[in-house]
Amino acid sequence: MATVFYDHLIDWPKLYNALDAAGIDGEERLEIVEHIEHELHTEVLIVFVEYLPVEKHAEFLERFHNAPYDETHLQFVITHGKSGVEEAVRQRANKVIDEILVDLTPA
Repeated sequence: MATVFYDHLIDWPKLYNALDAAGIDGEERLEIVEHIEHELHTEVLIVFVEYLPVEKHAEFLERFHNAPYDETHLQFVITHGKSGVEEAVRQRANKVIDEILVDLTPA
């Protein structure tokens, strides 16, 4: 997935270290990372929308759609939404990563 404005809120090393520890590489690793990126993208956007008032949803989603990499999107949510969105994104992202990694860890 291309760079998105919330990438700095995702603990990517945690994911890559877990894949390394599990000995997952090559095509399988690529598929897992793509799956996790897709899941994270969906969950993170849900968090941002949850933190914004309804009347700002369409504007935020349009801005994001037009320039997903634009770091001003985070400031938009902070300015117009409830406080704590950055921590909420970190927590949701960690939860998604943890849930997927459980399936990769041998019992």
